[in-house]
Amino acid sequence: EQEPERLGQLWDNVAYASDGLKKLGFALKSESPIIPLIVPEGMDLREAAHRFHEAGIFVNSIEYPAVPIAQQRFRVSLMATHTRQDIDRLLEVVGEIWSSLAPRVAADNAIQRSEAA
Repeated sequence: EQEPERLGQLWDNVAYASDGLKKLGFALKSESPIIPLIVPEGMDLREAAHRFHEAGIFVNSIEYPAVPIAQQRFRVSLMATHTRQDIDRLLEVVGEIWSSLAPRVAADNAIQRSEAA
């Protein structure tokens, strides 16, 4: 309330990041400065966490048994002080991690569904 420009910048950052994540295929349920990225079942969460760390991106991982396996996620926390460049880097790294780790999961799931039919 004392710094309305910071609050405005925070919500601008939330909108920008949310739009970028939606373009990457994430279904976001709400717009909040804390954004959950649900990890597909079978995706190696720890490998993804390691890749975020190596890229210099700090995210919290929430994994089984704290949550059911189907609800494992990364939690991205945005701040007013993040720049567009910071958010673009986040989106780039998320895209790289999901494209390299998630396709195997999707292919395996498709095979399992085909075999069950």
